[in-house]
Amino acid sequence: MASDFIHYVKRRIKINFPKDPNDSWFAELQKYDQGFNMPVYHVTRGINGPASVVKPGDTIWLVSQLQSPWGYLSPSLDARIDVKSIEKRRDKGNLCGFKYYASNSSRWFPLYDVSNTLHNLSTKDSKGEISSLLRNEDKPIGQSLQSMRKLTNGEPLRALEKIIDGKDLHFTSVPLKLGRY
Repeated sequence: MASDFIHYVKRRIKINFPKDPNDSWFAELQKYDQGFNMPVYHVTRGINGPASVVKPGDTIWLVSQLQSPWGYLSPSLDARIDVKSIEKRRDKGNLCGFKYYASNSSRWFPLYDVSNTLHNLSTKDSKGEISSLLRNEDKPIGQSLQSMRKLTNGEPLRALEKIIDGKDLHFTSVPLKLGRY
């Protein structure tokens, strides 16, 4: 039986210079024709726990919170990665993470507040103990989900996916005034 996992993805608006050694480890450059229509892969530096037990056929739900110079948006369901295959990432021969390749059924989601759904999710640790996904309400979502977690049940996210699919999508653009502020 397939399992559901959840992980946080940092989304920050910034100017990025391809192949700059100072870029964040998660800002790996993709080919320009990859990833726009659907996710191509997801990477993690985790080598133990849930990150190490994901297998082909499992689903990784990605949550993000868009950060910009103007502030933060609400946490959002970012993508569903239906895992096709897994590559062990190595640095100087040592395992340093995993790259989960997405199957064709994977998808991106438009910005939509996932806060209420996150409160209805629980996780299972390696000892089989079940706990609330958001144990500490005072922690930022990125800190709560910085390590991949195994969900006890992915149905609340599947239900949210149906709600999102039933919504009209609108692109909103705000004109910016260029110059000094």
